[in-house]
Parts: sequence; C-alpha cells; structure tokens
Amino acid sequence: GSHRNLGDPVARDLPKAMLPQDAPPIFARHESGRLELANWMAGSQHPLTARVFVNRLWRWHFGRGLVASTENFGALGDRPSHPELLDWLARSFMESGWSTKELQRTILLSNAYRMAVTHDREAECLQADPENTWLWKFPMQRLDAEQIRDALLAVSGRLDRSLGGKTVPLRNRQFVFNHTSVDHTRYDSLRRAMYLPVIRNNLYTLFEQFDFPDPTMPTGSRSVTVVPPQALLMMNDELVMDSADMFADQLLKYSQLGPQRVVRGYELAYARPPSDAEIARALEFVTRARATAAATVKAKQTNPSDSEHSAAQELVAEKLAWSMFCQSLLASNEFIYVR
Repeated sequence: GSHRNLGDPVARDLPKAMLPQDAPPIFARHESGRLELANWMAGSQHPLTARVFVNRLWRWHFGRGLVASTENFGALGDRPSHPELLDWLARSFMESGWSTKELQRTILLSNAYRMAVTHDREAECLQADPENTWLWKFPMQRLDAEQIRDALLAVSGRLDRSLGGKTVPLRNRQFVFNHTSVDHTRYDSLRRAMYLPVIRNNLYTLFEQFDFPDPTMPTGSRSVTVVPPQALLMMNDELVMDSADMFADQLLKYSQLGPQRVVRGYELAYARPPSDAEIARALEFVTRARATAAATVKAKQTNPSDSEHSAAQELVAEKLAWSMFCQSLLASNEFIYVR
C-alpha cells in the first residue's frame, strides 16, 4: 500500500487460525510485540514451527517430506504420510531444546534411513505401494548440484577444505553485470560449494544443469530432472576432466598393479570394493584405452627411433588410459545417486 493512503489501525495480534480460542495473547503496553511473536513461534504450543522444520529436514535426507508439500501445511497441502511420526519427531525436537544435531542423529540412525534401495520382496511391495510412501525401502535420490561438485573434488584429492573468507573475492558490485559491463565472476575455486558465489544472472553451469533452484525465488523442494545435457557435462566439463586426471594420478602412485588400482578407484568413488567381473571389465577397458592412446601418440611422434621419447610417450598413454577409467567412474549413476 501507499504511505499516503493509510487504512484503519490494526491492533497487534497473532494469526487467529493458529491460536487456541481460550488463550488470547497478551502484549506489553510499551513494547513492540516482536519478542512475544518470537517466543510464540518457538513455543511448545505453536502448531507448525517444529513440524515444518522437522519435515524439511526429513525431506533433505529422504528426497520427500512426511508432508510432500513442504511449503504448504494448509488445507490445500498434502496430508502427512506418517502423522504420528511427524508429531513424535516434532515433540522430540522441542524436548531436546530444539537441537538440530540431536534431530539429525535420530533420523540418520533410524532403520528407515539405513535401509538399502532394494528389497527382497520388491515385486510384492511395488504392487502394494508403488510410490514407496510407506518407506519399505530407501528412496534412491540424486546428489544435489553442490554435492556432486564437492564429491568430484573430494575423490580426486583437489577439494580445498579451508574455512572462512569471502565468497566473492571481488570489489563491491564488480560481480554484478549486465550487457554493458564486464563479467568478473569466476567459478574455478577449489573450495567447497558453500563458498561459491550465487549470481542471479550468471549461475554456475554445473549448478544449472543439475537443478539448482532459481536464486530469485524461495524453493522448499528442488525439482530433479534427468536430461542429456547432464551426461554431456560429465563427459566434457573441465572440472570433471581435471578431476579425472588427478584421480588417475592417485591410482598410478598407489600401486603398480592394475587390479589394485581398480579396487582403489572403486573404494574412493563408490565406497565399496568391485566384483571380480568389474575388475576384469575395468582392466580390459584400460588395456584397450592404453593401446588407442599409444597409437595416437606414436602417430604424432616425429622421431620413432628415439627410445627415451618413446618411453615418455608410453607413460602419457598410461596416464590417459587410467584417466578415462576414472572419468567413467565419476560420470556413472552410482557416483551421483545415493543408494
């Protein structure tokens, strides 16, 4: 409204729909009421605050909240799939002194969270509950865009874990640009994604491809799409290529034996050892990739009789082959999906 067109004064109050009829609020005569509002929102009698917080935390871990409409607990929103569980978690959250750490511990140590994405009676369960509403298995979900980026850097040993400092190491307003100015924003930092700038008109490409929410709008639940550009990015993006090279360097230094390198690669990328079939397939892939790389390098060699130069080219071919293997690990579904 306009400050020149004032309406009738409205007394300080709280939303009527959320107040018990027999307990109207009392405001101090000479206070603004903001403290009372804060105490009411964080009070044990508030019907929504703890439930909304618990539901969002549950959604972050399971991909779907106990109330699927995370931004709407009203009459037009979804009904809770487990209302008793939602109430119990909200009450436990308040009893813990609103401790987020204790709430996280309760959820992460639960049987529901520790289940696998497969089930021994998969067909029967799918017939009874095809949407997995009752959580008879863990809902497989993709990592968020920030997690994918940080995982690439962490596995390759490139992640800068330093704390503090500026998100945007530029002068004030230098990172905001339009069609008449120069864009100084850079996303080549190796620090965790939480330190990357989020510029509304120049969002990081990897974030855009993996469903980073619109920075101009509040988003309670991110969308998850599966589109070809995501696979193309994992095949060609500079961050992925450089991480694969560094990952390969780790494996080459780890052991001289191919099978041990494959095992180490799987352990770093997937947190599990490979099967015998996977080891054999990986070694076959590396052998073929090495031969192709060696042939390409040899064709470019100006002096084939130079044995020292040939040995160096063999090392280059070896590095390229293992780098391709590492990139295949990083670009796979298993790397970016939580199982």
